[in-house]
Amino acid sequence: MRLVPKRRLLGRGVRLQTEQDPERPIPTFIPIANRAAEWFAQRTGGIAQSALTEALFNIPTTAHILGGAVIAAGPAQGVVDAHQRVFGYENLLVCDGSAIPANVGVNPSLTITALAEHAMSHVPVAAGHANNGHAGANGQLAANGHVTANGHSTAVPPGTGTGEALAGA
Repeated sequence: MRLVPKRRLLGRGVRLQTEQDPERPIPTFIPIANRAAEWFAQRTGGIAQSALTEALFNIPTTAHILGGAVIAAGPAQGVVDAHQRVFGYENLLVCDGSAIPANVGVNPSLTITALAEHAMSHVPVAAGHANNGHAGANGQLAANGHVTANGHSTAVPPGTGTGEALAGA
C-alpha cells in the first residue's frame, strides 16, 4: 500500500490516493480468518459473511474507519495543520485516525500513536510549570513529575514521552 499523488479535476492541485502494491497486494480473503468466522458462526447461530466489495471486486476493506480531517497547509485545503491543530479553533487538536488519509494496510494504532505524540510534542508547557521534556495533553506538568490531564495525575517515568505517560491516565 502506498500513497500516490493524483491531479485533482480541472487541474486544481494534487491529492493523495492509496494504491495497492502489485507485488504485495492486501489480501481480501484470508483462509484462517474465514475458518475462524465460520467456526464462530456455527457455535453462535450466526452467518459468516464477507464485505461485498471484497467478494465481488477484490477490493479490501477495513474495520478501522480513517480519514475526514485532512492535514494541510491551510483551511482551504484541509482541517488540521502538521501539528494536528484544527484551523480556526484555538487549543483544539485532532489526535485520532481521522487525520490518517486512508487504510494503511495494517492496524493503524501505532500510526495514530505517533501522530498524537507528534502533536503533544508541540503543546507548550503552561506558565509556572517546570519543563523537563514532558508535557501533558493540556501542557501542564506538575512540579512533582506528574502529568496533569483532565484532573487526573499520572507519574511520568524518566525517559518516557507524553503518550506513554498519558496511556495509564
